[in-house]
Amino acid sequence: MGSSAILIFAKPYKNMFINVSLILAEAFVIPFVAYHFVFLSSLNNSFFRSTPDVAAMIRYTRPPVFYVGLSIIPVFVLLSKISAILSETKKQVQPLMKKPDKAKIKNRPGFKFSDNRKIAFSLYAFILVGVSGIVFYKVYKPAEKLKMEIDYYAFEQDWDNVIALSEKMKTYDRMVNFQYNRALSNKGQLLEKLFEYDQILGSQGLFLDKPFTSEVALPNSDIYFDLGNIDESQRYAFESETLMRNSPRVLKRLVLNCMIMNNMEAAGTYLNILAANPLERKWVEKYRNYISNPEKADTDPLIAQKRKDMNKTEGMIGIPPLKLISQLEKNPLNKAAFEYLIAFDLMEHDVVSLTEDLKYMNQLNYKKLPVALEEAIILYRSQGKSNVLFDRIKISEPTTDRFREFAKLTSAAKGDREKAKQATQAYKNTYWYYVLFLSPKVTKLKLDTQPVDANY
Repeated sequence: MGSSAILIFAKPYKNMFINVSLILAEAFVIPFVAYHFVFLSSLNNSFFRSTPDVAAMIRYTRPPVFYVGLSIIPVFVLLSKISAILSETKKQVQPLMKKPDKAKIKNRPGFKFSDNRKIAFSLYAFILVGVSGIVFYKVYKPAEKLKMEIDYYAFEQDWDNVIALSEKMKTYDRMVNFQYNRALSNKGQLLEKLFEYDQILGSQGLFLDKPFTSEVALPNSDIYFDLGNIDESQRYAFESETLMRNSPRVLKRLVLNCMIMNNMEAAGTYLNILAANPLERKWVEKYRNYISNPEKADTDPLIAQKRKDMNKTEGMIGIPPLKLISQLEKNPLNKAAFEYLIAFDLMEHDVVSLTEDLKYMNQLNYKKLPVALEEAIILYRSQGKSNVLFDRIKISEPTTDRFREFAKLTSAAKGDREKAKQATQAYKNTYWYYVLFLSPKVTKLKLDTQPVDANY
């Protein structure tokens, strides 16, 4: 629109009316088509917002470079018009001056009458590239891009890519930690590889319930969906809908949850909204068929499994372990719920709960004891405290040998914590290293949440 205004107020020239009309038509048609056929957005937002209209807590930031980038096109159109006006003025002045000898000018090496225009064009191009480069340099953040890729692959359930990209992160990020743990769980490897990632926030890397901030609503819905706690997943999906109205990702979660809970009427309502998005029509048609033929939903593997896992839990007032235990009481074969429960106990150094919760392991038919459990049990045994259950469990020889070497290295440090930490770097992926050096119960690390972002 800014470009259109500049052209409108410039001095008219040949084809001016056509050019201005095309620009104005484009400025009107693109937002209208986007509103009517592409995005689930209001007409007002399509025309007058440059970024999506979501809850204030999770809106995109708009630093100065954002506005610089936004103004590049109208600024260059303005410069072009100023150049044209100056050129026109020059033409009007030249007849009053002595005409140059064109023959001499033409004989001048390398000179052409179009040189000035070429210089101006080169200058504009240089400025455009330079400004774009500065904006890109200021705005581009590789870590943020990596986080978005991890989130995307988690949504697509491409767990191998989630794990691979998470390991490339150079600095700790709670959301990446959370998605990494989800990936391990969905691959059935949570208790095998849990401590191959620095779990510096402990159980807060497993669940995002507290502190509750706006950006964790949808991830919370995802994790509870994974675990089969559909009531909690739906509660957080509703929270997400208030923050990101009519987001296809949120609508899909609401549709699936409603179908799992046999609320086909509500599922149909959300499907009708989602159907307005042309990119989701294939997905909509698949699940709309379930509404007219509910028996087909019964044979859908995902829906059938979640109905089996689903249970009425303690809801908002229940802490994650209580919710997981409630699910295991309903379906003792829910391996994901069991492994998250054990992982929570390990992160919290809770030997009493761990001893009690291991009773659910009997029906899961593990071929061998998971590595994280072996490491935890041999560590607790070394403390000399009596535990009948732990004393009966056989620890593999490789784990026993590794623990002896770890203990030898820590003992050699003679109480020097930093020296012991450096000496045991080869064991950084073990529960022993976590308990001694990384656990927030040892480091006293606390999650920093700004009050303005919290939604209590």
